[in-house]
Parts: sequence; structure tokens; C-alpha cells
Amino acid sequence: MICPARQVSGAQAVQRAAQIIITVAETTRPGGITMSDVHRACGLPKATTSRMLLALETAGILDRDRRGRFTLSRTLTSTGGDHASQ
Repeated sequence: MICPARQVSGAQAVQRAAQIIITVAETTRPGGITMSDVHRACGLPKATTSRMLLALETAGILDRDRRGRFTLSRTLTSTGGDHASQ
């Protein structure tokens, strides 16, 4: 996992979101990663981690299962409909 991110001036929320997305993407745990795992890996406050995960889920970037584990959205990981090759 890449966390914690180096501070760059401005856009703290974007940096944190990217940090979380990378952490979720790089997890090797079958079935995803928990909010607590993300919190520990990224070193962000629990409340911030929770808000960011909810925002990323709402935006369709992350999926959450019934157990509360996060994975990259199927939309992001789908190989069908690759627009880059068009």
C-alpha cells in the first residue's frame, strides 16, 4: 500500500481520495478491505476515512458488500466497453 501520501499544496480532499482508492486497489485481501484497514493504512482520522469512503461509494468508484468491505467498483474494473481503444 502506498499510504500515507506526501503532502502537496492544495487539493487535500483529492489527495485523500486518491490515497484511499490506491489503498483499496492494492489490497490483496480476498473480498476487499474494511474501513478500519483503510484508516490504519492511510493514517487518516476515522471520521475522515468514513466520509471519504462513503463519498467514493456514492460516486460509484468503490463498492461495499454486506460485510462492509470495500473494493473498486465493477465499473472501474470491468474489461468490457473499453473506451480507450475506440
